[in-house]
Order: sequence, then C-alpha cells, then structure tokens
Amino acid sequence: MIITKKSKYLYSIELKENDIKNEKLLRSLLQSKLLGPGTTITPNFKKINFNSSRVLTLQTLLLEYEKERKIAKLDYNEAEQLIQSLTEQLTHLNKENYTFFNFTLENIVVIEKNNKKIFVCLDPNYLMEIKNKQITFTEPFKMKEGFLSPEIKNLKELPSKAHYQCILYSLKHLVLFCIFSDISDERKMEQIKYTNLYWKLLQL
Repeated sequence: MIITKKSKYLYSIELKENDIKNEKLLRSLLQSKLLGPGTTITPNFKKINFNSSRVLTLQTLLLEYEKERKIAKLDYNEAEQLIQSLTEQLTHLNKENYTFFNFTLENIVVIEKNNKKIFVCLDPNYLMEIKNKQITFTEPFKMKEGFLSPEIKNLKELPSKAHYQCILYSLKHLVLFCIFSDISDERKMEQIKYTNLYWKLLQL
C-alpha cells in the first residue's frame, strides 16, 4: 500500500497487488461512499483517489497521540467513528461476498476530512472470499498479529474454515485496545457503560 499526497487536499492510495481482491475491496469502498464525493478508482482497480486533509495509518496516529498526550488512545468520538467506518466497510464487502479475517494497527488507514476521521482497511492481503458463510484458510498466516479471533487462532491445519463474522471479534478488540490500550480485561468496558459506544461494542 502506497499513500501519495497529490495536492493539498487530494490523496491516492495504490495497492501493490493486482487481482480480484483489489477489485472487490475498492469497488465496495466506492459503493459505501465513506470517502465522500470526488472519490474515484482506476480502471485496473489498483488505485483509489479521494479528497482529504491528511492520511496516515492508525498505528502512526496512536504514536502521535502518545507524543502529544503522553497516552496512545483514541477519544470517545474517534472510537465511535472507528466502529461506524469499519462496520460500514464490512457491510459493503459482505455484499460482494468478501470480508477481512483480521484487523491490525498497520492495516487501518485514517482519512481526515472536515475535522472528522474515517477509518478503513485497504490491505487486500487480509481479504477473503465468503462461501456458505465461511472463509477458508489455505495458506499460513501470522497468528500473533493484530486481533485474531479465538476461532481462527485455534485452527490446527490447512485448509481450514472459520465463520465469516469472526472479524467482528477483531473489530471489537481493536476498538478496546484503542481506547484502553489493553484488551486483556473486558471489564474495563464498565468505564463507558450506558454510552452509545458501550452498546455498539456489545453488539459486535
């Protein structure tokens, strides 16, 4: 993934691979309208162009916050937008019969527009086709990376199948990490009990 600033408010992201996953990823993102008016994709489905004031990875954003605020956390509104953006992206990917199997701090791109942050995953290496509500693993993958669901972590052989909604576990624990810097104790959710963010996390 190559992020390029083409002008003051115009960015492009180029995907390294060039296959059906690129097409499904970029087409579904365009249909979601998450990136707003003026968003275009190239005919070969290798590059997406969009308007933004700044683009960076989630990992870079958290490192910036650590330097500025002495703590690497998203605020409440940003965490809500993280859930909303990625849920919307997953909804449109599912319509194409595709989903992600994991989220990491490195594969989430933060797109800033009008004092608002939009979070999307633009890494086709984490994209998998859905067949009969399942995804099939045929190649080795990194078990300790990101926020893998227990179902996927417990796979013992290849090929193996997992439910396509395993990604919701990954999303939930990504958000918990971004607001609490810890995913080992879900009791920390009590700190945001009865908020919209709390109920959204319970639904994942």
